[in-house]
Amino acid sequence: MKLIVKIQCDKFPIMYQMLGVSLIKQALGSTSSTYCDQLYKFEDNKSNKKAKNFCFAFKVVDYKLQKEEFDVKGEVVLIISSPDNEFMLRVYNGLIQNRNFKYNNYELNIKNVFIKDHKTCRRLQVVLKTQSPIWIKNNVGQSVEIDDAEYQKEFNYICDKVLEAYRGYGLRSELNFEPVNMRRKVVKQYIREFKDATNKDIFYTNCYEGIFKLYGDVDDINDLIQLGFGFKRSQGYGLVELL
Repeated sequence: MKLIVKIQCDKFPIMYQMLGVSLIKQALGSTSSTYCDQLYKFEDNKSNKKAKNFCFAFKVVDYKLQKEEFDVKGEVVLIISSPDNEFMLRVYNGLIQNRNFKYNNYELNIKNVFIKDHKTCRRLQVVLKTQSPIWIKNNVGQSVEIDDAEYQKEFNYICDKVLEAYRGYGLRSELNFEPVNMRRKVVKQYIREFKDATNKDIFYTNCYEGIFKLYGDVDDINDLIQLGFGFKRSQGYGLVELL
């Protein structure tokens, strides 16, 4: 399931990831603070780092770029994807009940929210296009480049963990990732915990976006299309569409 959210605003940040997180948390919290806390917090009030069953992407339509923000002439479109119906319905209800949202100096007005089904994969081989960049890292937190011999292994590792967190078991069979027209994208993100730990303002990730082929089990692929690919999916990474 996908939610398509049409947003009206004058300004929008380039580093939009935490704005998206905050917007989704506000929508969830307005329908059930208990549900939101269970998703994002442990009992001792520490952040819950467990993989979330959703991903999202923003698309800014008709804009002028000014330093670290968009001067929006058209609209901003938020796409949220998840196979978790309860999560999606709570977000949907929260967004239509609370249409005005503030984040730092940005004011957003929710104009429309639509529910849309994903295209269904029926083949062992599919062609996918990213709507937000995919980040793959190794076990020490370093970005893995797409031409690195380790990319395939780490790609399968995180896909296995994402599926296990959602449905209780991981990949049915190994995935084969084949880039078709992928390009590198360095994503900048402000994360408070990163600043507190390193005294650096910006966290950089070497991601990839574009078109790729994927070979694997049909059920695995269909679930992953809704859950997203790679790390930090619930912070605006890893959303794809089936071509």
